[in-house]
Amino acid sequence: MAAPFQLSGSLEEIPLPDIARLFQSTRKSGRLALTSGNSTGSVYFDRGEIVDCQSTNMSGLDALKHMALFNRGHFDFTDGMAPASHTLNTYNTAELIDILENRMMESRQLQELMPEEAEIPRYLGGSIPAGLELGAADLAVALKASPGTLSVRRLALELSLDETMVRYTIARFRAAGLMEIVGRETNIPSLQSRPVTSPLPSVTNNDSVPGSPNSAPSTPGQPRYWRGRKIE
Repeated sequence: MAAPFQLSGSLEEIPLPDIARLFQSTRKSGRLALTSGNSTGSVYFDRGEIVDCQSTNMSGLDALKHMALFNRGHFDFTDGMAPASHTLNTYNTAELIDILENRMMESRQLQELMPEEAEIPRYLGGSIPAGLELGAADLAVALKASPGTLSVRRLALELSLDETMVRYTIARFRAAGLMEIVGRETNIPSLQSRPVTSPLPSVTNNDSVPGSPNSAPSTPGQPRYWRGRKIE
C-alpha cells in the first residue's frame, strides 16, 4: 500500500493558486488546511478538483475569496479527507484558481489602505458604485461603520466576522472613496471576547448604505483620508 501523500509549508513560499494547480495536475483528493494569524480555512479537493471551501462564518466561493487574502501563514494537506458538503462542485477549478489570483493581486494593491485593528473607520454614505462587487458581509461592515465609532477589531467582533476580511473590506471602500479613518481606539477587546450576535442583515448590491461625510466628527489629531489619500 502506498504511503499517504503529505504536503505542508509556508504560504509565502507556495501561494494557494500554485498549490491548487499542483493538486489539479496530480489529481489529489483531501483537505488543505490553511492558517494565517487568527484566520483559518479549509479547501477540499476531489481528484484534483476544488469541491468545497470552509472558513470563519463563510463557505463556498465567499470562503475561497477570503482565503486568497492569506498571503502569509501555513498550509497542511491531509490525504483522502472528504468534505461534509460540496459547495463548489458546480464551478470549474481553473476558473476558481483565476478568482484566487485576481483577489490576491487586488489585496496586494490595497496594502497601503489596510487599516490597523485599533483604527476607527467611517462609511461616508451614498450609493454603492456599480463596479464595486460586494457581498452581504461587506455591506454589513459598511452599515456598522456608518457612525464612525467602532474600531476594526470591534467591527469584527460585533459582526462575528474574520478580522482579515474586515480590514480588506475597509481597504476596498477606502480605495473607492467611500470610507475614511476618523480615529483610534485605545482599549482593544480580545478576540476571545467575541459576543453572540444576530445574523448579518439581508442586503443586496443595489442597496444604499446610510451615513454622510458630516454624520460624525473626526477625532482631533488623527489622520483623515479621502478617496484613499491622506488629508490634513
